This record gives sequence, structure tokens and C-alpha cells, in this order.
Amino acid sequence: MKMADTERQTGDKAKEQMEQQIERNRKLQMGIMHEVKTPMICVSSILREMVGKQEVDFEKLAMCQSTLDRLTNYIETTIRMINESDHYVNLEVEALDLNIFREYLYKFFGSLVGEKNITLKIEVHNEAFKWLYLPRVTILHVLSNLVTNAVKFTDPGGRIEIIFNVCRLEEYRAGLCLTVADNGSGIQSDKKTDIPGNGLGMSCVEIMVEAMRGRMAVTSQKGEGTQVMIDLEVDGSDERYERHESKEEKVNSSLASDSRTQGNKQQKLRNMKKKYAGRKVLVAEDDELFIQWVEGALGKYGIYTDKTYDGNEVVDLFKDSLIGEYQAVLMDMGLPERNGREAIRMIRQMEREDAATVPILAFTGMPIEDEETFLKQYDMTGIVPKVFEEEQLICILDMLWENMNEKQSEHTR
Repeated sequence: MKMADTERQTGDKAKEQMEQQIERNRKLQMGIMHEVKTPMICVSSILREMVGKQEVDFEKLAMCQSTLDRLTNYIETTIRMINESDHYVNLEVEALDLNIFREYLYKFFGSLVGEKNITLKIEVHNEAFKWLYLPRVTILHVLSNLVTNAVKFTDPGGRIEIIFNVCRLEEYRAGLCLTVADNGSGIQSDKKTDIPGNGLGMSCVEIMVEAMRGRMAVTSQKGEGTQVMIDLEVDGSDERYERHESKEEKVNSSLASDSRTQGNKQQKLRNMKKKYAGRKVLVAEDDELFIQWVEGALGKYGIYTDKTYDGNEVVDLFKDSLIGEYQAVLMDMGLPERNGREAIRMIRQMEREDAATVPILAFTGMPIEDEETFLKQYDMTGIVPKVFEEEQLICILDMLWENMNEKQSEHTR
């Protein structure tokens, strides 16, 4: 009898471990969709925009290269983690000075926090070793994810603190404590592992920390802020020892442009600027790279944008706007706090004359089988695939605004 109970308990434990592994792999696979698809689409759009131009925007090109390097590492690590039963993989490490992470964070988040008037404070406390051996891209991925969330959920005038603390454990061993804290909206106690709108949340970050054999703790209080602490044990030294160099790809570009085509495009740009300069569009999207690209694309045509990263704020922005202030709303379907479908429903139900008529376009990276039914079901005007060129976006808006002008003209006759 005891043997039967033991066998049953063993079987139950094995089943539980298998279910945990399946759930873990599901989150990793979904993480690839969330963390990779939108940035890849942005990079593709930026590069397509550059093709045919006489001048190269090296800043954008560097941003694309950095994004692709990070995503390549993320995909490779994730696939290896899915295949590993013990949750651990051998990550490629290199000798690093922690100040490179401070420089990275100020460079890539400086303008964003500046726009929201958020104070970004980054401190590095390391008197243990000159060099720490870390998986650079994995650390960057974790930092980018945590800081992006902190910026999204911190109100203007708030603060974000990032602190690196290093202590010596052994002769060539160090403890690294990484803290990311904000005084933003906080996370409800039952949602600490969720990224709003996607159900993935910090799960992907937690798995990456696990891959580095680290520990992560999240403390958060609604309305007061969130603190994430990551503890790692790593090798350290004062001499930089030989390591396996990571591969670096050199960027080569050959541009060919037809002068007449370029001239036509410039004329079209000038005409569009005359036609739509001064119009304003409300953009709701939770990916910073993508929203910057859309903002830049519309700005070339003199179109102003108000941008937001969550579903509650887009509803409030439209509610508080003047009648007719926004000539269109571009809405991501997977917004945090309140998804795009719910946000659209609330906008359409507002008791104001432009709520029912303002064009609302859905941003989506997923194929829609029956677009007509989809648009009717969610009371949307059109769909904008996330794989598009700036000319396609302005043409879609041009068509919508022309149709609206025609209807208004017929109504006044």
C-alpha cells in the first residue's frame, strides 16, 4: 500500500513538473512574439524608409543594428532555454565595466524621460573588482524591459532610480545587486507577473534572470510605485582576461536612387504637407521604438501627434480634447491597463459629436481573416498592418480624410 502511495506521489510530482515546464515554455514562446515581433517590424520599416535615399541616417542605422543584436541574442537564448530541462543555459559572458550600462540607459531613455519630466537617477557602486564577467546583451534586455515598464507607469514629475551594487564574495567572485525602482502607479498584488494587455509580464524577465542563475524579487504598492531587485553571482577580476569575443556585424549599405522618382516623392511630400499640415492624430501604442517611428513618419507631413502607452490614458486624452481636435486615432490592440478594443468602445460611447465619427485605425501585427466583420464588431474605421512604409500610412489617412470631406460636402448640399 505504501509503495502504491509512493508511486502515485512520484507520478503526481512528475506530472506537476511537466505541466510547469509546458507553462514555462509557453511563456517563453509568447515572449518571443511580444519582445521580438514589434521591434523587428519597426526595424524593417526604418530600413525600407532609408532605401532609395541619398543620405543615410546613421543614428537610426545604429539603433537598428543594436536592436537586431539584442533580439538575435534573445531568440537564441530563449530557444536554448526551451530545450533545456534544467532551466539553465550557458550564456556567453564578457569582461564589462558596469558604467557601460549607465551610458546605455541614459542614451536610450534620456529623451523619453525628458519628455515626461521624469528624473532618472543611475548609480554604480563597485569597489570590489574592475571587471565583472556578465552576459551583456541579456543584461541589456532585462534592463530595457524593466526601465520601459517603469517609464510607462510613472507619471510626469516622477522619478526612476537604477542602482548597481557590487560586493566581493570570494577571491574572484562577486555579488551584483541590480535595483530598478519607481514611484509610479504600482502593480496590483495579483498582477506582479503580468505585462498588462499581454499576460506575459515580468515572467520573461524572471526567466532570463533564472538563466543567469539569479534571483528576482518584486515589491509593489498600488499608487506608490514598484521596486525590482535582481541578485546575481558572477566572476570578477582586476585584470581583463582573454574571453570569447562576441560576433559583430559590419553594416554595409549600397543605395541607388532614381532622380526622377526621388523628385516625384519630394513633390508629393510638399503637396501632402500643404494639405495636412497642422492636423493632429492621437497615437496609442505600447512599444517605444514603434511609436517614435510613427511620430517621425507623420511629422514629415506636418501632422502633429499626441502619444500614449496605455488604454486608460488614450480614453482620457480623447475625453479631455476639444471637439474635432483629433482627426484620427491610431490604436494598438494590445495596450496595457485597458486593451484597444475596450478603449475604442469607451470612445465611441462618449456623448460628444465627434466620438462616433472620428476615424479609428487598428494597429495590428497579426493577420485578420475577416476584416469587414472585425471592423464592424469593434466599431473601427480601418486596419493598419504594422509592416508598412510611411507612404502607406499617409495614403490610408489621406483616403479616410478625403472620404470624410466628401460626406461632409454631400451633407451640406
